[in-house]
Amino acid sequence: MVPRAFMQTTEVEHEGASLSMTYGGDIRMGDLTGNGVVDFIVYRCAGGTKPCFCGAFDINGNALWQYG
Repeated sequence: MVPRAFMQTTEVEHEGASLSMTYGGDIRMGDLTGNGVVDFIVYRCAGGTKPCFCGAFDINGNALWQYG
């Protein structure tokens, strides 16, 4: 589960209705802590390929670090 602090909510228009969508972003995985257990990185880009947010969390959903 992506930590709640890493989630973003956006209002979008769909078929004439305003919908609230919550998402984390793109996810990558690997062992970031060196303990042999998978960790995750979630990132979002603003208008192209430049990241505007990057955060890491462990398999239990505990935030390790974040930027942006």
